[in-house]
Amino acid sequence: MKDPNTMPETRPGWETFSTQELEELLRQDFNAGAGRPDPRLTAAILEELARRTPAPAVDTEAAWAAVRARTLEQVPAPAGPAAPPPECPASPRRALGWRRILALAAAVAMMVCVLVISASRTASDQEIDQIRTALIGAQEVQVQMGMFSSEDGTTSSLTEAELETLATNFDQKVDQYYAQDTYTNEFYKWLNRDCLFRSHQTVVDNCIAGGVTQCDITNLSLSNYGTEATVSATVTIWNKWVTMEEDGSYSISNPINQDFLEVKMVKEDGTWKLAETLSLEKGMTGYDDSFMDSATTTTKSASSVTSNPKNKQALEEIAQNKSILAQKYNTFQEAKNAVNQIDVETGNYIALLN
Repeated sequence: MKDPNTMPETRPGWETFSTQELEELLRQDFNAGAGRPDPRLTAAILEELARRTPAPAVDTEAAWAAVRARTLEQVPAPAGPAAPPPECPASPRRALGWRRILALAAAVAMMVCVLVISASRTASDQEIDQIRTALIGAQEVQVQMGMFSSEDGTTSSLTEAELETLATNFDQKVDQYYAQDTYTNEFYKWLNRDCLFRSHQTVVDNCIAGGVTQCDITNLSLSNYGTEATVSATVTIWNKWVTMEEDGSYSISNPINQDFLEVKMVKEDGTWKLAETLSLEKGMTGYDDSFMDSATTTTKSASSVTSNPKNKQALEEIAQNKSILAQKYNTFQEAKNAVNQIDVETGNYIALLN
């Protein structure tokens, strides 16, 4: 086998190694113990193996369904820049194959052995506020993906210049709140452009509004001399949608969800940005009445909720909103006006559950 010590740590030169030889090098390093492994060499081998891994196709419909279900992190991200309009999306980023996953596990084990320790400290109040603002912005990017306003709920009624402006503004917001050179940064730009320039040209499934009503940081730890942060937070987000049904009528929806996140944030040019979602647990919906019968210690009793005048008023508003949501509408504009009656920007109904 070729001697890896004579090869550069960057890609040129690695082409002379077969995939089998590269995997054997990783196996040997992993079995050699703590005295031998070179993390930089390991990273270079992993990069070369990743480059050779074939890219799977991205199911656009599944990706858009993931936007609606708030499970977008499970969809593979594309490689390269976002597709230029109005062409189809760019090729997806290579998925982590089983061989790369095993190799990455080996690399992590070796790096632990060499005890690379980053300085850590407690975040200041100012840093906590900055991180919270960045996290809210990142969540707004997700719920505002594919958002636009048109007369009929399709993007075909907008000009190319209007669509490009929407796409450019969204790209800028992604760059503002998501770290560069990450899957998410590229994928969100791509999926938003796919919505504007292709998938929603004639289909009415229009996100007309979306935002964040609450973001409570429950845990925060800084590392790498204050340039990285691991953050746990409870975030309440909402959307407003208008959808054309098969019979030509229009339905509306107003999902309000409470998510429990653990994310990695990094500082880029002095600005906090989201680098990776470590975990995402779906929480309750603001229109779920089941809490009224719940006996859990974290949920208020029905009597304590209804005895508060403000809570009672909120429950009446929820009932009214459900009535609006249950109806079908004859035109897009009627449906849009109806869903816009619902006030979620100031009425955080999930607060009743806490």
